[in-house]
Amino acid sequence: MWETTSTYEGHSVRLIVVESSALDQRKGKTLEKERNQEAELLRQKQTQWESRLFSCRGDAEQALASLKASLRLRFHRVEASVEAIVRPKKQRNRTWRRCTPCA
Repeated sequence: MWETTSTYEGHSVRLIVVESSALDQRKGKTLEKERNQEAELLRQKQTQWESRLFSCRGDAEQALASLKASLRLRFHRVEASVEAIVRPKKQRNRTWRRCTPCA
């Protein structure tokens, strides 16, 4: 407990500050809960974005920038990069066009 005097709008007032350990514990639990919720949200976003494919690098970078801007994080920091994965297109089976018709 801490006591002091001050003036408020020309009147002398006595101020008493009381520290509550119970309030500190509640705030600590609340912060821990918010941190866990934020971590779970980031895990969900990570699984969504890891499975998402883009047609070009520019689209992926633009989507990543918008994701970073939309996240309002208090407890975590996000570092992400775009990685190019080139997958060859499947060739269509055109052997039926080359075959001669049976007589």
